[in-house]
Amino acid sequence: MPVPSHTTRPLHEGMPGAVTVSVTAFQAGDPKFQRGGGQSGNRGMRLADLRKQFGGDEGDVMDPHLGQKHHVSLKQWANSDPGTTYLEIKFRFVPGAPMKGSQQP
Repeated sequence: MPVPSHTTRPLHEGMPGAVTVSVTAFQAGDPKFQRGGGQSGNRGMRLADLRKQFGGDEGDVMDPHLGQKHHVSLKQWANSDPGTTYLEIKFRFVPGAPMKGSQQP
């Protein structure tokens, strides 16, 4: 489920919105999550690598739209195999969503 994280400035002039983050878990080798375009391997990162990067089960990832941090929790995968479970983290800009600090009519 996407988690809203509001931007502080619009991506497009005059278009406020929010960047959402979604995290999808899959098992290594799942054909729906393989790289395309001549590249081989799984998309995303191994759960073990994300835990190492975060220093635990919680951490921040940077969105490519505005370069802002978004908090991600890995706790729901506590019982998953960290060596074969991969997580694909996606960011999406949602136009029209209220921006942080904006006034609502």
